[in-house]
Amino acid sequence: MDFDNVTTAGKRPFSIRIEGPNGVTMSNVVVHPSTVTVELDQFSRKEFTLEAKYPNITSDDGTMLSDSEVTCTPAMVSVYGPSSQLAKIDKCYAVCEKSEVINSTKTFTSDKYELLYEDGTTVDLSEKSHIKIENSSLVSIYVPVLTLKTVHLKPLIMGAPSNFDTSCLDYTVTPDTVTIAAKTSDTNLTDPLEFKVALSSLDIGYSQDYDLNALLSASNVVNISDISTFNFKLNSDNLDSKEIALTKDDISFLNVPNDNYDYTLMTDRLVVKLIGPKGDDFDAITAKDISAAVDFLGADVSMNQYQYDVKISCNTSNNVWEVTNPKVNVKKTLKEGYTTSTNGSSTKTTNTN
Repeated sequence: MDFDNVTTAGKRPFSIRIEGPNGVTMSNVVVHPSTVTVELDQFSRKEFTLEAKYPNITSDDGTMLSDSEVTCTPAMVSVYGPSSQLAKIDKCYAVCEKSEVINSTKTFTSDKYELLYEDGTTVDLSEKSHIKIENSSLVSIYVPVLTLKTVHLKPLIMGAPSNFDTSCLDYTVTPDTVTIAAKTSDTNLTDPLEFKVALSSLDIGYSQDYDLNALLSASNVVNISDISTFNFKLNSDNLDSKEIALTKDDISFLNVPNDNYDYTLMTDRLVVKLIGPKGDDFDAITAKDISAAVDFLGADVSMNQYQYDVKISCNTSNNVWEVTNPKVNVKKTLKEGYTTSTNGSSTKTTNTN
């Protein structure tokens, strides 16, 4: 068979001819078959991403291997061989055959390479094989270990008045415990695990699902439980509600800015909804028992008229709260005897007296 003019890979027929010594063609010889089909391939190199196999590495009690974060160094490997066979390779593994139980993150050294074709069969890497690993140095396999802990879920009540007793709230968290894991040994897995709940959202019948993964995303902690959400429910059987109307005389201002402006409440009437325990004490609550205030501390006072939140509390009870999120309109006017002037982007007030 003459391969001299072959320049590309693939299957093709070749004629068989018989030559004697010194290259003399023997024409009086019959050859059967007269042609054969030969598959020719081109040798090349291909880069593969390395994955790790460590079947005998296990974690100690209270810990787990973070398989999704295992890495190999180097991360790539070059394989040399017939192009058609390289094209069928699907996976390339650095394999550590060591047997060990670990309780903290550790780096291991690989013992061998393992390549798999797309059909799952193993690639022959023996000496007789045409496929070779180039620069087949040992691979470092980094195996992170997570510390596990089962913690309770507890609401952190936000926006409660200073006199409010949060322990009066009757609620159910389902499930009430979850298993979490720290990515590093110095991460503190606090128990309970708190999630924020606004007091003003706790109306009768309140029930809300929370995203556990979102709760943990801000910390160096991962969710190991078989759930992604949990539920907070306010137990409302012993609760009652009522609406109370407040006039502008019932609403006070706190931390009014000292900026040469007068601040005037423009809302004449404000209705708030209260939640509290059933009974005569709750039924007897009136507007005179309610403290309502607009607190300007940290508020935006750049506009001449704006809506501001009103803080509501009950002066006669530490287990009553509001669920209205009330707002009032406040108007800002320049005090008598003052004028304003604008220079570019800045505004200046001047006392004309």
